[in-house]
Amino acid sequence: MGSVVEPILDRTIAALKAEGATVIDGTDIDLSATVNEFPALVCEFKTDIATYLQTYVHGTNPVSGQPYARTLADLIAFDASHQNLEGPWNDAVFEAAEGTNGRDATCADLRQATTPPVQAAIDQLMAANHLDAIIALTNGPAWPTNDDPNAGDLNGHFEYFVGSSTAAAVSGYADITVPTGYDAGLPLGITFIGGRWGRTEADRPRLRL
Repeated sequence: MGSVVEPILDRTIAALKAEGATVIDGTDIDLSATVNEFPALVCEFKTDIATYLQTYVHGTNPVSGQPYARTLADLIAFDASHQNLEGPWNDAVFEAAEGTNGRDATCADLRQATTPPVQAAIDQLMAANHLDAIIALTNGPAWPTNDDPNAGDLNGHFEYFVGSSTAAAVSGYADITVPTGYDAGLPLGITFIGGRWGRTEADRPRLRL
């Protein structure tokens, strides 16, 4: 994969420098706290999807003739009884969320152990290097899908996957992705991740990345 993405990254860095940006290459963010992100997400989801459904979804489902789902358990039951619609359904994430207690004290602890450390890691990296933004490849080259549900996409080799969305998603910081190159005719993007309370353009005549 390096033979594909490294020349694209090199050209991207050269283009940014040509526009006046200062690029500090070879920095790393400690994302070890994101090990808690999925457990935090699923317990939050159980509560939040029920709140959403009960707040915004009303009336009767024209397919089943029954009232619309009001909880995550209702959604799982609907999927199980209507596999002909888009199935067979894979409700693994739904079921993982249903197995939690929702937004309880344990869930709050998981979030506290996840988001603040990632925010601190980004803040420290940006402060230490006087950065306006962090840039990274958005994803690696597009991969083939796989009809074997046991193997999954990439034939199960997720170590080949490259992605930079986690830092911004977990921290809650802003990011933006723009096209930066192509592999076999398919686009690749570069992501710019901002810090807490990022400055406005009027304060930023030259970027440091």
